[in-house]
Amino acid sequence: MLKKLLLALVLLTLVGVVGYAAYRALLLQSQSHEVPTVALVRVDAAAAADGLSQAIGVPTVSNADPAKVDAGAFRYFHRFLQARFVRTHQALSVETVNDFGLLYTWKGSQPELPPVLLAAHFDVVPAPPEGWTHPPFDGVIADGFVWGRGALDDKNSMMAIMEAVEALIQLGYQPRRSLLLAFGHDEEVGGERGAKAIAARLAERGIKASYTLDEGGAVTRGVVAGVRRPVASLMAGEKGYLSVKL
Repeated sequence: MLKKLLLALVLLTLVGVVGYAAYRALLLQSQSHEVPTVALVRVDAAAAADGLSQAIGVPTVSNADPAKVDAGAFRYFHRFLQARFVRTHQALSVETVNDFGLLYTWKGSQPELPPVLLAAHFDVVPAPPEGWTHPPFDGVIADGFVWGRGALDDKNSMMAIMEAVEALIQLGYQPRRSLLLAFGHDEEVGGERGAKAIAARLAERGIKASYTLDEGGAVTRGVVAGVRRPVASLMAGEKGYLSVKL
């Protein structure tokens, strides 16, 4: 008799949980919004490539042991950013986090709105010279590409963000909600002193972003077996790792 009562209780609990979940699901509303079309901004591709080339030329190699990091390279990279993106450094506030991490704030016209956070990292893993078409830290521009360590992971993202902000400031653009640019310096070794510390600083201030756009994936060809067309991989969130063989 007791077993039957316990079984009935478990079943009632499960029914209740499933029912509540279904009820909550029905309450969810679509978050999609119609976005008006905007005119494309002309981009000087040669200048942007040159900027990425110069960024690659600074060997910002991270290390799990901070004492083994070439601090001079990271400081030089900061100076490079200041010299290249003059308007950005005049219009935005800039903070350093644990010596080398960077947090830019572009105050919006309605700062009470939750901000948007754009993230990237500018550290790279070591690059032994052998096996490269062009030396890893020369930033060679050839055959329609910028070559070098960090060209895809992840100075490309950071430089694209900075180039966009610089161009928008020149056009007189003012964001409605504040824009945060978070650039870590140790992502390749875990991000403890970079991204994690920046997140903690924002949390201390009670800042919660409307959304975050981070490194993401890439548009590739020939990576997905049997698919000839370009495939864009979308990284919705890094909550773990899963390997699947089909």
